Amino acid sequence: MGSLCHDPESADLMPYCRPAVLSDAEQLEPKLREEDRREVTTLTGEPALQSLIHGIVMSDMPIAIVDDDETVLGLFGVVPTFDTPKTGAVWMLASPQLFQHKRQFIRESRQWVDAMQSRYDVLFNVVDERNTVHVRWLKWCGFTFINRHQLGTPETPFLEFVRIKP
Repeated sequence: MGSLCHDPESADLMPYCRPAVLSDAEQLEPKLREEDRREVTTLTGEPALQSLIHGIVMSDMPIAIVDDDETVLGLFGVVPTFDTPKTGAVWMLASPQLFQHKRQFIRESRQWVDAMQSRYDVLFNVVDERNTVHVRWLKWCGFTFINRHQLGTPETPFLEFVRIKP
């Protein structure tokens, strides 16, 4: 998949995307948005770093959003579900610094989701209902909320979402 984010060779100082590596998880973890940290630790019961590493290792297309200094601003990807072909769990975690580039991120988000959708008939996952930034972003990217669950420790309302290839 070619990069849809900014070209790192350009003179503009804007973030760009590249394949994620394990050290990106270590760099992002201390800077995670508190809402993102709360979401993954509530859902998994594990430290956020473990979730980031798991996301990179298990995704067939893990992507890092980095700035011109190679500072990781966010990570995202899609983890295939091996029991249901052409279905993947989409995920994204970010630092507050990503929102300094909100306009570019919003503009390019749908392109990245479309690129993931080209490989999967169904994209899905759950999001902490309190993570309103993620809920709005998922709606913007064309996901539909289909169910509300009490998940994690402590039990917390999570919204199940899905996007089906037309």
